[in-house]
Amino acid sequence: NTLESQATAIRNFVIKKHNFHLPPVSRKVIAFFYIIIVLNVLIAFTVVTVPQVVESWRYLKQIMLSDNPYVELASSICGFIGPDGTARLEVLLSSLYGDAPKVMKGIEAPMLTHTLQSSLKGYVLAA
Repeated sequence: NTLESQATAIRNFVIKKHNFHLPPVSRKVIAFFYIIIVLNVLIAFTVVTVPQVVESWRYLKQIMLSDNPYVELASSICGFIGPDGTARLEVLLSSLYGDAPKVMKGIEAPMLTHTLQSSLKGYVLAA
């Protein structure tokens, strides 16, 4: 009842302030629109979220099934930041870890792959 009295007070305020008469709306109409809005929000959330989850799962599955997941990770980083950014990242990581990478044929970012493999191997083994 307090919600109804607040709605009536707001309606009366709008009528007095703006001299605008609002048509009476039944509770069924308000409930109908409320349900429609909630369903639209749920559908929009699902349409946006589900494709992202599916894409992330495909990427994770690709990495898990790979012979060397560090190659996949380095390729993803290389694709994301580009060749120039990858070269800078390779220099930064090799200066931090200080070891000269082995040359790997046919890999997009061999230094980055080796550095990731050497730096993350301890975390993977600990897990």
